[in-house]
Amino acid sequence: MKNLDWAKMANYIAFSIVGLGFLALYLGWNGAANKACVDCQIPYLLSGGAAGLALIATGLGVLVVQNGKRNRMELEQKLDALIEAIESNSGFTSAGRPAPIRGGAPKLRAGEVLVGETTFHSSDCRLTQGRDVDVMFRKDALSAGLDPCRICSP
Repeated sequence: MKNLDWAKMANYIAFSIVGLGFLALYLGWNGAANKACVDCQIPYLLSGGAAGLALIATGLGVLVVQNGKRNRMELEQKLDALIEAIESNSGFTSAGRPAPIRGGAPKLRAGEVLVGETTFHSSDCRLTQGRDVDVMFRKDALSAGLDPCRICSP
C-alpha cells in the first residue's frame, strides 16, 4: 500500500477511535442516568468516562502524528524539488562541489580547469578523457589543496 493510502486509512481509524470514545462517554452517561442512587451511578461514570476520554485522546494523538508525518513528507518533497532546481541551474551539487561533466572534453570558460580527486587538468588532458570530472576555477582548485597535473600542466 502507498504512503498516501496509509495516511488516509490512519485518519479514518483515528476518527473511528474518537467516535468510539464519544460512544463510550454516552453509554456511561446513559447508564448512570438510569440509576437512582449516586453510589450506583459512579461505576458507569468512571468506566464510561475513563474509557471514552482515553479513546478520544488516542484518536486525536493518531491524527496529530499522522498529519505531522504528512506535512513532513510534503516539505521533504518540496525541498528535494528545490535542491534539484538549484543544482540544475547553478551547476553545483548539494554537497557544494561542482556538478560532474560526463563524456568528452567540455568547453571551459577563462580560468576554469577540470578537477580530479587530487589534481586539476586542462580541457585537453588525456587523463580526463571519458571520465566524470568536475569544473572549478584554477584559484579555487589551488585553495582546495589540489595540485596541477604533471602531464598537461594547466
